[in-house]
Amino acid sequence: MHSDTRLITVILGGLLCAAQVFSAPFAVPENIAMEAEATASSVSRGQGPHRAIDGRVGGYPDAPEHEWASRFEGEGAWLRLEWPEPVTLNQIRMYDRPTAIDHIVRAKAVFDDGRYVELIEPANDASTPARAGFDPVTTRSLTIEVTEAGPDNRNVGIAEVLVLNKPFDFAATKIHGETPAVRPPDLKLHDALRPRNPRVDRRENPTHVIDVAPVFSWDLPADTAQQAYRIRLDPRPGVLEEREVFFDSGWVSSGSAAWEYWPPDEARRLTRVYEPYYWSVQVRDDEGRVSAWSPEQKFELGVGLPPKWIFGIGWSRYHYENSEQVREVVRITRDLGIPGDWIHPDFAWGGHWDTMKWGEGYADAEALMDEIGEKGYRLCLIDHHGISAESDPARAALLEERGWLDPSQRGPGDRVALDFRNREARDWYREHYLKPLYEDGVGSFKLDGTCGWGSLWRNRDDRLWDLYHKMFFEAQKQYTHGGEGRGVITARTMSRPYPAIWTDDIPGTWGTFASQIEVLGALARVDVPYVMADAGGFNSRMTPEGFVRWSQQALLSPLVWTHDGNEPWRFYGRDAMELFRDFAKLRYRLMPYLYTLAAANYADGSPIVMPMDMAFPDAEIPGAMWRELGPLSLGFFHHYAPEEVKGDWKTQLIHTQYLLGDDLLVVPVIRPSDWSPPDFENRTPGPGKYIASYVEPETKPFDEALQTWEVGDELVYRVRALDIPRRTFTVAFCAQPRLHRACGLPPTDVIVEGETVKTVEPVADPGMGRPVAVTFPGRDRDDDGWIEIRMCASGRPPAHEDMSGEQWEEKLAGSARLKKVFANAIWQYDREEVSAEQLMAGEADAPFRMNLGVFNKKIRDLSAERTFWVPPGRWTDWFTGRRYEGPDVVTETVPIERLVLLVREGAVVPLQPEMDYVDEKALDPLTLVIAPRSGVRTYELYEDDGLTRAHQKGMYAKTPIRVEPAGEGRTRVSVSAPEGPYSDQLPARRRYRLEILGDPLSSVSARTPGGKSFKVDRRYEAPRRRAVIETGPRPDGFEVEF
Repeated sequence: MHSDTRLITVILGGLLCAAQVFSAPFAVPENIAMEAEATASSVSRGQGPHRAIDGRVGGYPDAPEHEWASRFEGEGAWLRLEWPEPVTLNQIRMYDRPTAIDHIVRAKAVFDDGRYVELIEPANDASTPARAGFDPVTTRSLTIEVTEAGPDNRNVGIAEVLVLNKPFDFAATKIHGETPAVRPPDLKLHDALRPRNPRVDRRENPTHVIDVAPVFSWDLPADTAQQAYRIRLDPRPGVLEEREVFFDSGWVSSGSAAWEYWPPDEARRLTRVYEPYYWSVQVRDDEGRVSAWSPEQKFELGVGLPPKWIFGIGWSRYHYENSEQVREVVRITRDLGIPGDWIHPDFAWGGHWDTMKWGEGYADAEALMDEIGEKGYRLCLIDHHGISAESDPARAALLEERGWLDPSQRGPGDRVALDFRNREARDWYREHYLKPLYEDGVGSFKLDGTCGWGSLWRNRDDRLWDLYHKMFFEAQKQYTHGGEGRGVITARTMSRPYPAIWTDDIPGTWGTFASQIEVLGALARVDVPYVMADAGGFNSRMTPEGFVRWSQQALLSPLVWTHDGNEPWRFYGRDAMELFRDFAKLRYRLMPYLYTLAAANYADGSPIVMPMDMAFPDAEIPGAMWRELGPLSLGFFHHYAPEEVKGDWKTQLIHTQYLLGDDLLVVPVIRPSDWSPPDFENRTPGPGKYIASYVEPETKPFDEALQTWEVGDELVYRVRALDIPRRTFTVAFCAQPRLHRACGLPPTDVIVEGETVKTVEPVADPGMGRPVAVTFPGRDRDDDGWIEIRMCASGRPPAHEDMSGEQWEEKLAGSARLKKVFANAIWQYDREEVSAEQLMAGEADAPFRMNLGVFNKKIRDLSAERTFWVPPGRWTDWFTGRRYEGPDVVTETVPIERLVLLVREGAVVPLQPEMDYVDEKALDPLTLVIAPRSGVRTYELYEDDGLTRAHQKGMYAKTPIRVEPAGEGRTRVSVSAPEGPYSDQLPARRRYRLEILGDPLSSVSARTPGGKSFKVDRRYEAPRRRAVIETGPRPDGFEVEF
């Protein structure tokens, strides 16, 4: 019996049950796996590939540090072992992860010559391995590829791999594949010509490459005349092996020893972050001699750390027409005590679309930015790119003359894109248009109009728009803070290294709100940490209750803004404004926690937000939590969202809650207080879409019903007729049908109880149309208790088209028609109490009904049910102090003034004082919210200047915090003095305040690092169940026991 088998026998003898996790060292000195370097296709946090060759069998939940776990992979996942020199082996033993959920059914172990052996059915509890024995093979690498995984797999992985060369006593395993033939002699490669010092963005083997198209460069030996180069790049090491790689440039004729990455197709864009790419380069000289390859190099893309102010609240309208409206927002928010950091005027800043020059309404832009800057605000602009001879003929002529336009990228009208591949063109554009704006004081840009909806940019190429994003990102770095600024953009499309993503124009509905939470988590799974949605929707209005519920969630997400004038002081009443303000203040108090999460994401890719199946990958989530809530409403985002985000296009209950960092579980309320399931009992058979009263319409996957509008299409709403005097209906369209380029949209007939009450004509201008409202008496003609409202796409040509019906049909043939057609609000009211104009303006004080619920500004007494999953462990409610123990499914009635916010046992959550804007004043006192546990918890608060890239050179500070048991049921909290070069920029005599979740403390003692006791102030806040300890100034740190 071999030593590893004896060990397993001993271990199994001590198991309490077959599935118990174990971890003990192998006594196998012959195990050459432990001499290899391990890499993997993906990694779950803390469960890297080297843990599968650490000499221990172990795994989740007791020893996850002794296994490799992939990240959301099954079949296709791989673990690669590579040795510095060739090794000879004749046995492989592979132990599966012990978790019951993830199971490798079959894998193959591939040698470096392409031959392989199969590894079949390792025990799912890691008690026995899959094993293969064969005639000795010499290889430098061994790649274990999963070819079949269990049906419920989430994160396939391996507990341990043994690689041996010793006798075995079981049946030999077949080696598949042909014996490699003797290779012909290689083409002579000249070592003297080998490129030297290969670099990516001017650094060797760099990490944190914040560049979607990095520049590869190298040095040439003296007197070498390069005539061409060739680059090979792959996510796996060994790019010079004879195999297909992710990217091979082939020979590129060029004398330049630098190249900006340009993939041959969109599938080869660089999208992996915090995982290495490997590359090598060779050159050919003017005599046709080929160099040896450069030594293999590697680099990692990362996600940039944004400037700190972007974590503050942003305000936007469509549009702030002039600088006075911007000043009004500053005045109102500061007077009301609502925090805010940036304002986005939309297109109005430059007149319209793409002029990139201040419009008449912003003639005093430079003075405006100085003025609002004194109040802590920045102005952030929009660019809807395109070079138009109509809007700027001189610029268009100059760029065309220089050959700097890209005719393959054409937009509406005569708009053509800049040739983004031409670095000289990008530099010119940046110098002439972006530099003056950033130097005027512009904070950042939202890059609109680069999404994938086909009616805007024809033949859209994401490779080019990556370079467009790069141009703005690099300009912000170059032209702010003396060339040391940080970059941040908000864009519809994803260029992975650049924060952040905006999820597009979305309707203000409860279903869309729930969908945006799912999207937030789905993007986190693919390493997109900074996501921003239009809180409250765009071009539409939720009820005051809906706006508050959405805002509560948005204010506890990475980035937040309200768009299209969804400002809490404008439409929703005093209750909504005050409730919004309460959560806005909470967000700003949480700024040290959020910013420390952002710094950790920059350092190693640690997620800021985690959906439940990502945060607890091996937990059993009850089936009830996978209930589908409705279609996944994404707006235009569905055109370019990754497939991992789209999933099956359904919003699921479990995905409407998430972890913010490791310690805060955010559970928003996603239904109105008067919600009830749809009632379809009395609907009339026939085509179209139906809804019950106060419920959103059903839509097809892909949002097709909202995105396409062709002749014969219709949406049908059946609304319960309420007993209201002088009953009147107003139907508000989220957006009018629009005409784009040469294609057309048909007029829309609004038919009520069989009678056409209005025909809505499409607008010719695709940019500035506002919602329209149709008002009609609420007569129930067939007396069935329902009002049927049909929105039908007519076959008639629009009124502005002078043509026959036949000519119109011919024009429409083969044309794309793409824009939202959606009755966002169906209001039902007494016309003598409320007017349609008041409804549209949000100025109605009397309650009224709409399809989204009750529009009532008096909402303080509202509450709604929420069913949620409590993950494993102990948790405490942030607001009430109620304790939970998971895993469990809980249904609660949640009042409007809060959502469910749970603090994990062991948490350390830093808070700052209330502020009107980010870094308004020093972080003093520093509050630490602590949820003690039986084990040790360490935490480091991160601080830097929040504006420059000095943090990349180590200019930051960390404050170490340790919470641990002190014996006899007591807890010790140790706070050290801040460490790092930025420490001298922090308050010299910082005060501390500890808030301990739980019951009152019987006793508290405190001492300095030198052991000297000192007095503290303490009290107990019963409503929140928090014991408060205030230390006074402690520049050198302290310890507190309780």
